[in-house]
Amino acid sequence: MIPAGKGWNTPISDEFDALLAERDGWGAEELDLVINYDIKYRMGDELEGSEDQRMSGPPEKHEEHRSLPGEQEITRFELLRVLDGDVEWMQAQEELIICLCPPVIKRLIAYRVFVNHQYDVVLRGVCSGCKTDATRYVEIGEDSEVERRIKKVLKERGCG
Repeated sequence: MIPAGKGWNTPISDEFDALLAERDGWGAEELDLVINYDIKYRMGDELEGSEDQRMSGPPEKHEEHRSLPGEQEITRFELLRVLDGDVEWMQAQEELIICLCPPVIKRLIAYRVFVNHQYDVVLRGVCSGCKTDATRYVEIGEDSEVERRIKKVLKERGCG
């Protein structure tokens, strides 16, 4: 028999919330406060009386996604050409970022692709978890076939 309050009629999110509250020793009111604060904060709604209010406008454009000396920018589609259409590899690189923000699942979003003088790839973008700058450096220039493809793409762009 299923205990009262659990089962098919209870949304799974409520069950997760109850487990988290039990694990962290929170009461129902504390849990509601945390969840509602998190939802309002992520939605950009004003938080009454809080010094940490977010604007409801579009996010600011990150200026840090510029190339460094010796780097050339290529598009994601050109990177896919270099990788011979390996979409799974690209998705894995987007998810393999190091960021100290709390979300366990995060990925690189709104990123630009750069190639350095060693024909390695640098992905510069934003962490999906905390919306701060994040970078992924991938050493693929050691493979002679990949290096040849990168040189071809750069030559087509007039960069190489």
